[in-house]
Amino acid sequence: MNEGCDGGWPFFHGFFAENGHLVTEECAPYIGKTKGDKCSNYEKCEPHSKIDKTYFVGKGYGDSTEKNMMKEIMRNGLVNGELNAPHIFHMYNSGVLTETGIKKLNKAVLAQVSRKTEGEAEPKKAQDVGDKDLADYGIEWQNLNHSVVIVGWGEDPVNQMKYWIVRNSYGANWGDHGEFMVQRGTDNFGIEGETTAYDPVLCGDGVQC
Repeated sequence: MNEGCDGGWPFFHGFFAENGHLVTEECAPYIGKTKGDKCSNYEKCEPHSKIDKTYFVGKGYGDSTEKNMMKEIMRNGLVNGELNAPHIFHMYNSGVLTETGIKKLNKAVLAQVSRKTEGEAEPKKAQDVGDKDLADYGIEWQNLNHSVVIVGWGEDPVNQMKYWIVRNSYGANWGDHGEFMVQRGTDNFGIEGETTAYDPVLCGDGVQC
């Protein structure tokens, strides 16, 4: 029903968990694939928790901003984010992903093939926390194809570049122990355009699952 990547809506994840329940990872461990797997494998797993409320960060779709996301993470914990992952995303190893960096990498590869070299541009200095939403960027809709979890943020001490700390779904052997960093405050790859948050509750003590 949720179509998965290239079409899925994380808002529906919350809808499913509001109308059903979640189980522990010990009983249903994450394996990063669904082929050959089926729900009946976990029918003996006890209900652990469910979602009480699902909501967009901001007033609705496109109202998410760097500032709103930071407030939500500080107050209530991690959020579900979406991005338009570049074709070479699976090759990420370390560092801060930026759209300009991807373009420079592409140019560097082409230059290496043609035996040319190119100079490095000056790193962008960190800015104040932004409060721009999609309307401020002049964007009505974004084509996002990958769902991730945004767990925090930071700033590079060398070039002052701001970044989000993001948990991916490829497992601990990918990237930086399963996580990556992407530039913050510029809606790089659409990372700030569509974020969803959830209010979880534990089963029992008056909560029916």
